[in-house]
Amino acid sequence: MAAGVTYAHFFGEKTTATLNGLTGGTQANPTTAKVDDKFGALAQLGFVYQFNERWFVDAAYSKSFLKTKIHLSSGQSISVKLNPNVFSLGVGYRF
Repeated sequence: MAAGVTYAHFFGEKTTATLNGLTGGTQANPTTAKVDDKFGALAQLGFVYQFNERWFVDAAYSKSFLKTKIHLSSGQSISVKLNPNVFSLGVGYRF
């Protein structure tokens, strides 16, 4: 088990016509969004199993705990929690 920090940087945010309609945007002046970059906590659990001198498998599960804000060009802000689950599996060969 390991604990750490994760950093999330957001770019290329896109909004929808539905959001545009709900927030008073127009086709000529659509509502845009900007998400704050944030640091968050990270927990990871995993193992490495060595089959022989050369081959091994590495498996891990990670969970990030991240709270951020979305700022709309209409002046509104939305608080969101982004807590992704990440599963990874790797096979390796030592030279």
